[in-house]
Amino acid sequence: MNDSYPAAFGRFDRVVFEDFEFSTDPTNRPDHILAYCARDLFGRGKWEIWQPTNDPQPLGSKDLLVAYASGAELGCRSRLGWSMPSNILCLHAEYCREVAGLDGEQFSKRGLLDALRVFGISHPFENDKERLQKRALDPSPFSAAEREEMVAYCYADVATTKRLFEKMIRAGCWRTEKELEQALLRGRFVNAQRLVEGYGIPVDSELWNIIQDNREEIRSSFIEAMDRDKIYEDGVFKESRFMALALRLERRWPRTPRGSLKRDKNTLKILGKRFPEIENLRDLGKTLSALREPSIQIHNDRSYCYTAPFKSKTGRNQPSTSRFLFGAPKWMRSLIKPAEGRAIAYIDVVAEEFGIASLLSGDEAMWESYCSDDVYMDFAKRAALVPPKATKATHPETRRMCKEVVLGVQYGRGFASTALALNISDQKASDLHYSHKSVYRKYWSYVSKLTEMGLFRKCLLSVLGWKMRIHPKTKPNTIQNFPMQAGGAELMRAVTIKAIDSRIRLIAQVHDAFVIESDSSNIEADTEKTRDIISKVSASLFGKPLKSSAKVICYPERYIDEDAGEMLEGFDKVLKRYGYTHLLIPKGSYPLTQTDRV
Repeated sequence: MNDSYPAAFGRFDRVVFEDFEFSTDPTNRPDHILAYCARDLFGRGKWEIWQPTNDPQPLGSKDLLVAYASGAELGCRSRLGWSMPSNILCLHAEYCREVAGLDGEQFSKRGLLDALRVFGISHPFENDKERLQKRALDPSPFSAAEREEMVAYCYADVATTKRLFEKMIRAGCWRTEKELEQALLRGRFVNAQRLVEGYGIPVDSELWNIIQDNREEIRSSFIEAMDRDKIYEDGVFKESRFMALALRLERRWPRTPRGSLKRDKNTLKILGKRFPEIENLRDLGKTLSALREPSIQIHNDRSYCYTAPFKSKTGRNQPSTSRFLFGAPKWMRSLIKPAEGRAIAYIDVVAEEFGIASLLSGDEAMWESYCSDDVYMDFAKRAALVPPKATKATHPETRRMCKEVVLGVQYGRGFASTALALNISDQKASDLHYSHKSVYRKYWSYVSKLTEMGLFRKCLLSVLGWKMRIHPKTKPNTIQNFPMQAGGAELMRAVTIKAIDSRIRLIAQVHDAFVIESDSSNIEADTEKTRDIISKVSASLFGKPLKSSAKVICYPERYIDEDAGEMLEGFDKVLKRYGYTHLLIPKGSYPLTQTDRV
């Protein structure tokens, strides 16, 4: 290996850069492969092929594949039946890691051209890239000149990817064996996630077609049924009416610097917990937005969505909420329905971030709370807010307050926001925050040291090396919550890899939950296998296993979000106008509910 490259790369016989140009099928997977270009790092081989068929350079266990968006290249290899690499370095994942947390428009986009610009590399087809990408999707025949240009463009991606790789090395990437191993793990996740996205989510196409064909009528029906305070007029949200309602409900309603009432997602979420009127408007707003221009892609009774791996600053997937079915309004998730003979399981990591926080900080009291039957009641007892034998049934209001505090404080919420959410005085909210810091002293000591270290080093690292940059505009609560959020992302990636390797059909990740699909006869076994993977992987990452719970939905049942409530009932009434009478599921219909376990 050349001395200009880190010694960690010496393990590889070949380092190959490659790129494909292709069109996609309705599921966004590679369909017609137009061009293939590749080259070896040291110039031992170079390939420029129009409409490739045979694998020109089968990759072995000691070869490294380097590509920018390697999921696309791996999809093309799979489509052609070529060798699949054991070692993958995805420069898109690595670039996302390098710029995570940085402030500035130039870091918000993550395409190849964006990465090249940040590293000062020009692309010979920069002004033609969009045109050529559109041409690749056009099924009309290519002229000889077009074929030549497409191959040249494909090879330019290879050449600039190699230059980006070299610049990233000079910037300090992959200096050690450990850093390279972590990067290769992210590459394995890219390959696994390609399969997750390719499986798709089973849906009720009959119901989807009703929604598509009657969007405007359904929108109007929802407004008529749910807009009890008459905030909308002719389908248009009226700010003045909302202000009157908001101030009638809460005179302390937060305001923007310009004095208008805040209507951002976080404010409405906080106050929606107190006021059904606000929660109703929040749900209605999401519904009208989703029905305005539905972007959910459905083909052959399945929904497909690019999940945008590594897009968030903590390394989590960040799929478009308008395209991802689990990002749709909760009533719309009732579209999810397994096919005949099939079943799905929704497997949730219980109180994931609280559990991770307790283990990373080494706070024994926090871990004991996590292992208890009820995290929030355990905190209440430790803070002497309830008697030792109190339960959720005997002290529901105190538990509600403690839940708000436990969840909010860990995200860095101030006591004023807690006071607003619970409709209590600032002093009482401050006392509750102080109780949390007294009960979980070791955790708060960890947070203090973490913040100091992050500000000093200008970055933080997760358990598997995901990096977030810290700058003067970084919010303190972003620093505080990074290890838990990034730790959750690492857990998601590691579980995904293990599940796919174990031949479990993982079809979606929903923040701290996993959705799998199987035959109805195998779903219990696959659910237990997945939960076992979660337990073992979390123990390997954090020292002790996290709990999980599961609910299983077998055909002919459908997925019903437990919080869909009144919106789902309203949707059911609307559907009956169109002759669709089998939406709502009786309470307790899930045939299997696994108990939590440590």
